[in-house]
Amino acid sequence: MVAVVQESDLPGLVRKAVNLFTFLGRAQQSLVKPVRTVDKFEKALWLRDLPEHPAVHSAHRAANPDADSPLLAMGRVPKLDPPPVPDHLTAWVQGPTDDVDREPSLRDAIYQEDPVRVALGGETGTPEEDQVTERRRLELSEVPDVRDAFGEWLTDWRLWADRERRDAAVRNIYKELFAIHLASTDHSEEFELVLGIGCLTWKPDEHELSCPTVVLQCLLGFSD
Repeated sequence: MVAVVQESDLPGLVRKAVNLFTFLGRAQQSLVKPVRTVDKFEKALWLRDLPEHPAVHSAHRAANPDADSPLLAMGRVPKLDPPPVPDHLTAWVQGPTDDVDREPSLRDAIYQEDPVRVALGGETGTPEEDQVTERRRLELSEVPDVRDAFGEWLTDWRLWADRERRDAAVRNIYKELFAIHLASTDHSEEFELVLGIGCLTWKPDEHELSCPTVVLQCLLGFSD
């Protein structure tokens, strides 16, 4: 069957189509519970908690941000290795050197193998000597240069640890932002990315307690 539509009927059909799609859209919205509070977000990142770091650039910290500049940019921060332990300190340093929360220290003593010459009786009566090793305990107090060299190395290690702690905080946020990016792009039908400047609270009619308005907070999150 072929239906013939007169041109005068088109406005009415368009209006009916618009009403139908509007109804279907609102019906779909009624099935999704809107997110009204921050604690209902799947994940939330507060811009106020971003660390002060050269790799972090956030527009909310600028007095007059450029309109074309990104709201948030974060560079990838590589992990740096700790300063290597000098060879003559390797036996003395105890504890891991790559743990920023645990400072290495010196042992009170070590054991080392010292060469010792011993006399051997020869068959012809001529005295003979041989060289063997003897394990000896060496106290730290006997080698003051070890303590001095360790102090110089430890200064470099502390500088590395301070920087690594700052960098690690940025790397953790970078991973979190990347996870948010993947969730909002790979599952765009399930999640939406929300950037908010300000967080509003109010007093519903059925509540007796009043809530102040908070306008100095920022969040970056996504909801399902």
